[in-house]
Amino acid sequence: MKRPVVLIAVLLIAASTWAFVSPRLAAKRFRDAVQAGDEAGLKTVVDFPALREHLRADLRNHANPVSARLGTILGGVVSDEMVNQLVSAGGIIRLARYGTIEATASPASGNTQVVLVGMGYRDLADFGVTMGNARRRARDLVTFVFHRTGLSWRLAQLDIPSLTK
Repeated sequence: MKRPVVLIAVLLIAASTWAFVSPRLAAKRFRDAVQAGDEAGLKTVVDFPALREHLRADLRNHANPVSARLGTILGGVVSDEMVNQLVSAGGIIRLARYGTIEATASPASGNTQVVLVGMGYRDLADFGVTMGNARRRARDLVTFVFHRTGLSWRLAQLDIPSLTK
């Protein structure tokens, strides 16, 4: 009788530990890859197709009437090009370091030390990590949302207030 109770307790402790630690480990791998400029390492923690799809949906949902009409006229070329530029390993590194995807962003343009501003569960399958650096304004912070797939966590969504508000 004692053995099943102990086994259940051990399993509950293991599951709780995994639920607490695993998204934070993914966030640490992401931050380390960004800090080092390691595009290959970044590819292991980013779900690029899901990230592109979420960003396209955000742009469609938050576009003003003029830009939405322009995007329709141009067949979505403007937003697709922007999405493809942003959702690349280099674009994500620039976004995390500087709050922008502009190619002119470089180490000379400011402090590249990436700081975790906050993190936490949004729901059972999504974990948000807000990152910035010492020179970035609070409204320019970006939240990187990791989504649980099976037992692993991968970056699948971006919350960019300056882009969607």
